[in-house]
Amino acid sequence: MDDTVANTPESNEGEQIVEITSTKRRLKRHFLREAKRMRKSRTEYYAPEADLFDYIREETAKMETFFNWLDLTHVNLKRIQKACISYLTNPCGDYEEKQKLGNDFNDLISFKVSLLNFRDLISEKAYHYSSLLEELDEVKAYRDSKAKAS
Repeated sequence: MDDTVANTPESNEGEQIVEITSTKRRLKRHFLREAKRMRKSRTEYYAPEADLFDYIREETAKMETFFNWLDLTHVNLKRIQKACISYLTNPCGDYEEKQKLGNDFNDLISFKVSLLNFRDLISEKAYHYSSLLEELDEVKAYRDSKAKAS
């Protein structure tokens, strides 16, 4: 009898499993609703897509292109800085226009620093979307071959 009481778990592990499973189901339903909402908003903005798969593939391709662009964005700030300093120190020209140029240059520097701070994340996402697009292309090729066979 002591043995049975000693081996009884203090917490209900079964309840935890049920809770995790129900949480996963809720998350899955949430993401499916979100995907449908995104598709609906897009199809209201653009012409309706023929197929959900084509929509997902197109969105993935856009994200891959975007993250690759961010990953490869290189701006030579030293050359731009020299040109700005040359222009700003020139006595000719409108003072307000020079102020705007200085602000724009500061924004460009801030953008470049932000890109550098998120470089690892950008590279990771570029790789992720590239891999995802390859998988989707494989599925599409398989789907197209099945359609031709029928």
